[in-house]
Amino acid sequence: MIFLYIYLGIGFIYALYIWLFAGDPWTAIPINTIGGPINIIYQTVRAFLRRKIEMYDLFKGKRAVIFDLDGTIIDSQPFQNQAIDAVLEEIGAGWVSRDYDHGLNNLERWTHLLHTNPSINTKLSPEELENRSKSKYLELHAEVEALDGFWTLARYLKEKGFKLGLATNTDRDVTDVVLKRLGADQNVFDAIVAGDEVKKRKPSPEIYKKTLKLLGVRAKDTIVFEDTIVGSKASTGAGLATVIIWDGVDEDTENFPKNTYFFLPDFEGMPEAIEKSMKQQLEEVAKELEAKGTGATP
Repeated sequence: MIFLYIYLGIGFIYALYIWLFAGDPWTAIPINTIGGPINIIYQTVRAFLRRKIEMYDLFKGKRAVIFDLDGTIIDSQPFQNQAIDAVLEEIGAGWVSRDYDHGLNNLERWTHLLHTNPSINTKLSPEELENRSKSKYLELHAEVEALDGFWTLARYLKEKGFKLGLATNTDRDVTDVVLKRLGADQNVFDAIVAGDEVKKRKPSPEIYKKTLKLLGVRAKDTIVFEDTIVGSKASTGAGLATVIIWDGVDEDTENFPKNTYFFLPDFEGMPEAIEKSMKQQLEEVAKELEAKGTGATP
């Protein structure tokens, strides 16, 4: 990306030279030398705004939080990959590389794999392959743990009176098993919507609109936690401010839609960040240090 910006910057300088010194009319300037700098300015402003807002400001006045499941609350991707690899081996296609986009559900993954690898010799449909990998996934992911800080954040939000929702592309039968293993029952989430309970899965905003309706809240009163571009397109498409739980590997932050924030590895420290602004936290630390210094004076 940095090389692209350098290229566009050089193009802008070239455009200025044509306009100011070469005597050519401005209509002779290639469009990319104008669009490039505009894009750079846009991306710079966008990145600045993303980082300027604090969690404290984002949560101010909010009444509900909706979580995605896979990749957000739990790190299920390694088990999903192992399950698909196992099924590929079973059908004699262990040589196939998993080159699908992050954020696709299992049916979409199998449809993609069969389409891009026509030499796979199987009579099984994408739906049948999905069911096999689903069973294998549940077999592999026997012990389900939440990402660091999730339970602390969930308890904090419940104590503060927030409504909690879950919106996942995963089918309901798998979702129920995973939540049971996680220890997250109806006492945790006030509404749960699974991928097979809507007509269109993410990136369609339908699943988030349905979750909002079940929670009885408006989009402007709600925050979402997501982990993928597909998921964040769904949440922002429903008008929801979205915090990204990001592994730092799978997807470029610049490709996420606007109205997405932070790109954090987990939920650690979020209650404190929601409760108090950075300025308030720093002032408290300064007071504590001052008190310790005063106490140490003879």
